[in-house]
Amino acid sequence: MERVVITGANGFIGRHLVREMARQGTEVTAVVRNKKGLDDCADGRVVIVETADYERADLRRGGYDVCYHLAWGGVDARQKKDLSLQMHNISLAVSAMQMAKRCGCKKFVGVGSIAEYRLYDHPINCSEEQTPLDFYGAAKAASRHMLDVLARQMEMPFIWAVLSSVYGEGSGDNNIIVYTVKELLAGRKPRFGPLTQMWDFLYITDVVRALRMLGEKAVGGRTYGIGSGRYAPLREYVTKVRDMIDPKLELGIGELSDHRSVFSSCVETYDLKRDTGFCPEVSFEDGIRKMIDFYKTVGKRQ
Repeated sequence: MERVVITGANGFIGRHLVREMARQGTEVTAVVRNKKGLDDCADGRVVIVETADYERADLRRGGYDVCYHLAWGGVDARQKKDLSLQMHNISLAVSAMQMAKRCGCKKFVGVGSIAEYRLYDHPINCSEEQTPLDFYGAAKAASRHMLDVLARQMEMPFIWAVLSSVYGEGSGDNNIIVYTVKELLAGRKPRFGPLTQMWDFLYITDVVRALRMLGEKAVGGRTYGIGSGRYAPLREYVTKVRDMIDPKLELGIGELSDHRSVFSSCVETYDLKRDTGFCPEVSFEDGIRKMIDFYKTVGKRQ
């Protein structure tokens, strides 16, 4: 690919996707509300467009291979329940595809979430019925269908990517891996529910490489699961993190009540591997080592 557009390019996944594209020699137009977080991505291959209004976005006309839509407001637990915010995200996704059409993008890749399928307790085939349990998951599911209809009307190839669990240093949230690493490094006992759910973690650099490969090779009109394809009970991942830091440290598995609204987080990756040839390059252990080193350094600075 020669040129791509990335919305939400200063988010955790967006920043890494910008770097992945730049490493491949691809010119990136990063469309963001503000350029904070993109300072280390700025070079001759990255053009930053600051705007909150895609209808007025000043992009060059023609020559874009793919538009990646990553921009999404309200991803923490409280904001996922905010109906008006999540409704706005649906409108934003539609505006992003219309912008992509106006500037001559040849393909549109939207990024979904495992939250679209929260009632399943097995690896999810992304063609299964969507069963969201909150407004965030429902808005992702609605966006997928709205974009699918719009893409057919505009005759634009459309790919939807469903992410399982992304992990990596500097993610900015407090997901279970970040929480576990931080608590153990601080000498505290992390506390959990039973952690019997099956889970799939994929390191951030593999996630953005999979997204790049979808832009290059994916078939329009399909939905792809992005994950490692390796599943294990969540307690095995947490125990492995503990053992890598210090096997003598305590884990409070089972000390919290079992939240039954939290189901397994795995997606089938057969279509991704068949159509793009994607295979993970970073093992869970190697990714955790990077996180441990990162948060040790952050702790020393603090």
